[in-house]
Amino acid sequence: MTMRTPTPLTLLRFFGHIFLLAALLTLFTGYVYAGPHPHPRPHFVPPPHPKPFLGPPPPWKIKGPPPPGRIWFHFGGAWILVPPPPAVGPYIWNGSVWVIDPAPPPEEMEWVPEHWGAEGWVAGHWIEVPRPASDHVWVPGHWKDGVWIQGHWKGTPPPGKVWSPGHRAPDGRWIPGHYR
Repeated sequence: MTMRTPTPLTLLRFFGHIFLLAALLTLFTGYVYAGPHPHPRPHFVPPPHPKPFLGPPPPWKIKGPPPPGRIWFHFGGAWILVPPPPAVGPYIWNGSVWVIDPAPPPEEMEWVPEHWGAEGWVAGHWIEVPRPASDHVWVPGHWKDGVWIQGHWKGTPPPGKVWSPGHRAPDGRWIPGHYR
């Protein structure tokens, strides 16, 4: 079998194919090896949300209580049904999931989660917890390992009383923290 001597055109075609394959390989694998996005800001920035209510907001007149496993939430100018937050605490709905609200809580206030009240839907809000005695100091609510620790008064409890943190009543109403 005799070997033919490659012509310049054959060599040009051969190296052209090699260059084209290398270029395509670089183009398509460049995205895989590109690493982190060079943009300094994160890819997702939660939309701005209104400041939480201080004090109970007026109940919203919505057609009816939400179905089990859902809550009403005002988002993007409309009332939508979303899954409830994973726990009691100040959360922000970002359009697809609940995220922990990083804002510090107002002083001497307790978070009241959204709930269906006697007059309609009540959005989540902060309420003032009255000081039981002048020697009591407010310990603000805070997040600890992804769990909301309700704010409470620290001090000598009234005789025969213990602090009861805020909780939902069997009918869905929110009972603020108090001594009982």
